[in-house]
Amino acid sequence: MVDGSKTLFILNWLFNLIDRYKLYLESTMPDPDDTITITSPINKTSSVAFKLTNYNKQIAEFVSGFTAESDSEFTIQPKNGILEPYGK
Repeated sequence: MVDGSKTLFILNWLFNLIDRYKLYLESTMPDPDDTITITSPINKTSSVAFKLTNYNKQIAEFVSGFTAESDSEFTIQPKNGILEPYGK
């Protein structure tokens, strides 16, 4: 579990009837959207560049990184940022 929150959910019906429910909300980290595989000959530097597109009408934060199995000599930039809304 990444984050949890307790809240009280209240329904107001006609004729002043009220129902109350305790809710516990839980959120987890999402699965990665995509995986990009990069290959290069030994002892030769290689790089890849690509554009990230936001398909939402609001700004969206992104995080980039390597899997735990990746060699520590690999680097990535930027590691995080904000994507402008779609169409901007």
